[in-house]
Amino acid sequence: MNELNKLPHPDKIEILGQAIALAAGAKPAKVNPWATDYHRYGDLTLSGLMGALGQPVGSFMSSSDLASTITEAVRTLTVEALRAPDQTHRRITRLLVTPDFKTANLPRCNPLALREVDNTGAVATLPVSLSEAELSGMRTYAGIVNFSRQAIVNSDWDLLASITEEMAIAGFRAEGAAVFGLLASNATLADGTPMFDVSRGNIASVGGAPSLTTLASCIQAMSTMAVGGVNLQLRPGILVAPTGLESDLAALFDAGADRLVPGGFITAHELPAHVWYLLPSPEQRPVVGLAHLPRGTEPELYTQGGFTRDGLGVRCRHTFGPVALSPYAVMNAGM
Repeated sequence: MNELNKLPHPDKIEILGQAIALAAGAKPAKVNPWATDYHRYGDLTLSGLMGALGQPVGSFMSSSDLASTITEAVRTLTVEALRAPDQTHRRITRLLVTPDFKTANLPRCNPLALREVDNTGAVATLPVSLSEAELSGMRTYAGIVNFSRQAIVNSDWDLLASITEEMAIAGFRAEGAAVFGLLASNATLADGTPMFDVSRGNIASVGGAPSLTTLASCIQAMSTMAVGGVNLQLRPGILVAPTGLESDLAALFDAGADRLVPGGFITAHELPAHVWYLLPSPEQRPVVGLAHLPRGTEPELYTQGGFTRDGLGVRCRHTFGPVALSPYAVMNAGM
């Protein structure tokens, strides 16, 4: 790999960092071909990396180049890690973008009804009413894990990949807990009434554990939902229930519920044990929103600048905000 020494220094750091990621099991869609070759034929031990960087191995804890190389590895591993985590909660959310951390009202147009054009050709101006969802502010979850001096000496690149993966999982887990927690809290909407309330007609009249009978009651309630005299024509999208019901729900869907609720079911431990929900798909009528800042919807992972005396810090930061958008779902509280 003597040719590596002829490359510009930034290219060398990219190649070595991507080679570390490959050695840790990453399969990036795009990688420098030199990184593939170095992974196959080069030396990815600490002494090998320091030699490739043209520096004595004893100076590794003060080497900004080695820190940059590991940072490139974390960047490559992050792309891989963000594909894997459970994002089940996003199946029931509408993703939104908010410009900053401030509390904000998110106006939404209520359903409209078009009018037939008469023989004069005149097109009617439709009355528009708005509803507002209150985003009470963004939340940031963050943490630092130390990739230790000893791990660097031992070239524990699999451990680096594991740290990166677990941080990505932790970011999405916090997001999911916030989304399901919003349902469980029965958040109050901007009109001053909770999402699920008898006055809204979105609590099932036949309570009980999920069955074809109780599901039919939820579907009936959903089918009658209207705003300003306009029937929303909602269709069941997904059933959301507390954990512990997975076997019963699987049997229910095998018995025909899959034809009634095409999105299937998901369970979450954040939900109270006596309640389950039937939601339309968020594409048809969103009930829960999940806001992110413009820079992206995934957790951000990066390394702190340079080594500390204990190693190199790997930092994760994830900012998001759950928001109750509408009451157009049905709660069954009879278990």
